[in-house]
Amino acid sequence: MNFPACFRYPNHKTWIRIHSFDRFEEIVLIGKKYEHIEIRAEQYPEKLKIKDMLANENGWLEEVNESEFINFLEEIKKSHSLLGSV
Repeated sequence: MNFPACFRYPNHKTWIRIHSFDRFEEIVLIGKKYEHIEIRAEQYPEKLKIKDMLANENGWLEEVNESEFINFLEEIKKSHSLLGSV
């Protein structure tokens, strides 16, 4: 597996960048603003979520390249649409 792996939901309201088997970040639309969340998987459910996202067995995630993820993050920062980072 090559990292980072980047995905988004088909509705473009959630973007994901997986850095490793135990770390990922998510940009989620909440109302009219986005929240940027960084997650370190320490417990089994979080690790399972990463495994499931990487497998994408149901095809519910669209794969995007890292530059698309970075461009999207920069775009929402510039437009002041980012609630904050956690």
